[in-house]
Amino acid sequence: MLHRPVCTTPPSDEFTAWPGGRLVAWLAWLAPALYFLFEFLVRVLPSVIEGELQSEMAASAASIGFNMGLYYLAYAPMQLIVGAMLDRFGGRAPIGLSAIVLASGCILFAVAQSIGWLGAGRFLMGLGSAFAYIGAIYVASAWFPRRRIAFIAGLTAALGMVGAIAGQVVAGLVLEAMPWRTAMLILAGIAVALAVLMWLLIPDRPAYLTTRIKSVGSFKGGGVFKSILDVMRVRANWVLAVAVALLYMPVDVFASMWGDRFLEHVLKMSPEAAQWADAVVFLGIGLSAPLMGWWTDRTGRRLGAMRVSAALSFVALVLQFYVVDADTALWSFPLLFALGLGSGGVILGFAVAIDQNGDHARGAALAFVNCAQMGLVFAGEWLVGILLDLFSGKGSAMAFARADFQKALAILPLSVLLSIGLMFVLRHRAPMGPRGSKTAQKH
Repeated sequence: MLHRPVCTTPPSDEFTAWPGGRLVAWLAWLAPALYFLFEFLVRVLPSVIEGELQSEMAASAASIGFNMGLYYLAYAPMQLIVGAMLDRFGGRAPIGLSAIVLASGCILFAVAQSIGWLGAGRFLMGLGSAFAYIGAIYVASAWFPRRRIAFIAGLTAALGMVGAIAGQVVAGLVLEAMPWRTAMLILAGIAVALAVLMWLLIPDRPAYLTTRIKSVGSFKGGGVFKSILDVMRVRANWVLAVAVALLYMPVDVFASMWGDRFLEHVLKMSPEAAQWADAVVFLGIGLSAPLMGWWTDRTGRRLGAMRVSAALSFVALVLQFYVVDADTALWSFPLLFALGLGSGGVILGFAVAIDQNGDHARGAALAFVNCAQMGLVFAGEWLVGILLDLFSGKGSAMAFARADFQKALAILPLSVLLSIGLMFVLRHRAPMGPRGSKTAQKH
């Protein structure tokens, strides 16, 4: 158990030093990183059972899209509270308790008898999951050298992609052996076990960092939300958040929600092949995210790497939706892998957020970016469902034609294109000093 604060004196060089040693840092990060892996499995699971849910609940595509998207409606605004809580209380208690909330959502989802209760379960899952990725990076930012933050953000994302692949492929195999309701109850038990693990392994912040935060942060003038208010005063944070959100949107809207149906009904793939095709998106992210993090930690060229990765995503989406057909369906695998490689650039946005905000607002800056990211995913999932119903004139999965999907999914390459434009507005700057006194200056 690593609860007692250590490191009363800051290291001489916070960009290269390990405040509590390497073992403390890796163990502290590992627990919430495993939680993020698990959370991502829970997040993408509806894409595997979406058709079954629509049939069992007699729901339209728009209704399924809305209720499954409630995960993101909870996740997105919760980020603002998550950031303030992490800055105020550190990582251990907030992240550990969030896993209990996620477990309760899994239980509610498992016993739901209507589409509304399914949505309520997804909402609770989103509330709990809101702490996972941001919590892992926040804990790492306290115990790892600053020069390794982008790499750790990428490595955390890679673990999340393992969860996504498990949700797409392994979960499909598990659901052949047991009812989906039983599987959700098992996931609830795993969430409780992870809560215990995080309580044991996540230490309190280094004492010097807590003292620094108290002197300039949420404990002094402005209350618990001072950090998030400081972040929201900076125009560059708004531009960064929207750019990251637009770049990430195709991952969850397509690969985590509508991809299986598109691949099966438009490209005539088998359900197993469609699940593998969606999974390669997450494989691409899992490979590119830590590599881009490592490279940009060494070079500092975060925005340049984000622009190149976004361009790759745009090309892959256009070819996938408007060139590949049932006769060339196998091209979906390299194209969706390329989409994943390009989407890995999203993690660099979190490193930029830390760089351009002070120590007292680390959690708030990370959460603000993630809030925009998940908020637009919710809107995207719901909007695609509405457009599919609108263009097809029906709510049946079998009624959606290729043209219906092409029109509805056009919002995804357009979102990436807009993201590229916003990235040219941003100007990355060197990491801020300890007190972050220039946080609110114009960019």
